[in-house]
Amino acid sequence: MDNLNMIDDIENQVDKTVAMEWLINKLNGVISSRVVTNEKDEIIEMHILANYTRSPKQIVRDIQSALAAVYDLEIDHRIISIAQIDDGLEAPKSNDLRLKLNNIQVTADEFNLEVKVVLSLKDKLFEGKATGVNSAAAKPHIVTEATIDAIHTFLGRKNVFSVVDVKKININELSAYIVVTCFINSQQNEMLIGASLLKNDEYYAIIRAALDSVNRILSKVSEKN
Repeated sequence: MDNLNMIDDIENQVDKTVAMEWLINKLNGVISSRVVTNEKDEIIEMHILANYTRSPKQIVRDIQSALAAVYDLEIDHRIISIAQIDDGLEAPKSNDLRLKLNNIQVTADEFNLEVKVVLSLKDKLFEGKATGVNSAAAKPHIVTEATIDAIHTFLGRKNVFSVVDVKKININELSAYIVVTCFINSQQNEMLIGASLLKNDEYYAIIRAALDSVNRILSKVSEKN
């Protein structure tokens, strides 16, 4: 299942189990998952395939916290089984790059929308801009394009990432934004996906989702500059 079809399946909420597996698969260290339910739709088993970037206890706690936050479910750790494989990834280092949102400025008139996003790393700021038609449908894409432009400012070069799609979805009684980006390199293009719960501000949720999609490989990309 590719990323865009996965978003559509979750958005339509065809299968709550699929949505739960998607959520679990977003957690650090998780490669894939399978949620098993009984005839009463109660979760009786969870099978997780993970790498070695996090310990099994950390992964179990992450799963319990995520399902409690999104679905208000209390999961017994004894039903979660974890198998770990070496996929070539190392545990995150303390100096891994993680850009953070510093500021956002929005300028709009009847027809046009301009978004300026400022990202930070330690004491340095990186600015990106995007403009487009002032419409509800265009706004998420413009915000994401401004975020990617700020990331390109940090990297010192353009056309490293491109925006593929931005979706607002509903899971249980919560809303979230999903951003799909494409990492463009000489070997092959890699699809990346990020997500962020919508709490108070749509702009912030979209930016956090865009950052979530690229932050995990930012150190590797930056080293190639």
